[in-house]
Amino acid sequence: MADFDRLIEINKAAMNIQPNLAAFSTVLANVSNRIFEQGRATSGQQIGSYSTKPVYVGASSFLTKGGANRVLGSKQKRKRLYEAAEAADKPGFIPKSSPGPGGKGAIYFTEGYKGIRQADGRQTAYVDLNYEGKMAKAYVVEVRGNSVLLGFTNDLDAKKMRGNEKRFGKEIIPLSADEIQLGVQTYANELRRIYGVD
Repeated sequence: MADFDRLIEINKAAMNIQPNLAAFSTVLANVSNRIFEQGRATSGQQIGSYSTKPVYVGASSFLTKGGANRVLGSKQKRKRLYEAAEAADKPGFIPKSSPGPGGKGAIYFTEGYKGIRQADGRQTAYVDLNYEGKMAKAYVVEVRGNSVLLGFTNDLDAKKMRGNEKRFGKEIIPLSADEIQLGVQTYANELRRIYGVD
């Protein structure tokens, strides 16, 4: 009878998703921090640097309306920016002749996407794939039946991540050896906790 009781305990352990949930949640926190805070690929290297290729941008390029208004501002503000840039012989902000989205006009950023991020108050030292936070929020642990999954909640963000991996030539989303080990260790610790084993 003892062998039968042991089989029941093993079966309960196999059906208990708590150890998997704990392991995946710990790994999620680690991976999210690596990618969206530290800006690091699976290898531990920086994902990349932001483009400084000059670009025209309109209001929709900014995270917030306040960010767009702060940079694009009114027609008078755009005129002052243009005149100041011309006077300094450094055209960092050059209004486009035709209005952009919402009639606000567009501005030419000589600093490229990096300049847009700077104007919107975002860090620019390294790529962190975290402008609006949508991709980070879409990367989650999810329970489906008896399975625990780690991944994106939608195809768009999954495609964006694959595009970033291709653009920067680095694996970003796969787990590193340390992250896998962290998951295994968390799983084992959770089993020990559940079954009172030291």
